[in-house]
Amino acid sequence: MRDTVFLELPNGTTLDLESAVIVEGSAQEKPRVEFHFPRQIDGRVTIDPESDRIVFHCKASAKTPRPDRDNSLSLRAEFKPRTMRVHGAPDL
Repeated sequence: MRDTVFLELPNGTTLDLESAVIVEGSAQEKPRVEFHFPRQIDGRVTIDPESDRIVFHCKASAKTPRPDRDNSLSLRAEFKPRTMRVHGAPDL
């Protein structure tokens, strides 16, 4: 999974996945996958809360392909940390 899930940072570098957690969900929640990335590396913050844009990349394919189905997916989502605030503080 580390090769197919990563963040693209503004300076052109990538931030590798630290862990992924499958949450089964409850009666009130749907099942989901949580992707966790390191907050710091060598004592330095990995994501600047003033960044204009961070891009999440994820590619996956089925373990057992099924005929007549699309057996892979590719996700790309952009986040804007500068605008992600809660009570004026960064929400990362």
